[in-house]
Amino acid sequence: MKRNDKAKQLYETTYKNGLNQKFYFSASAALHLAQLFENEGNKEKAEEFYKKTLALRDHDYQNSIDQKAKAGLGRLESK
Repeated sequence: MKRNDKAKQLYETTYKNGLNQKFYFSASAALHLAQLFENEGNKEKAEEFYKKTLALRDHDYQNSIDQKAKAGLGRLESK
């Protein structure tokens, strides 16, 4: 298994496991997934996970994580 595939699998697990908690882990995992998909050129999956990142509310580091997700969506729109 390639490293990116393993990373995506672990981030996906973290994202799902943290959905019902008020920690930043889910949002951070969704952001990292979006960035991996963006770097691979998978615009649809990147956009999906950037939007999932922004949908998560009331967690630590929300402003920072949201800002990065919005920047990612902006990059995708300009491509």
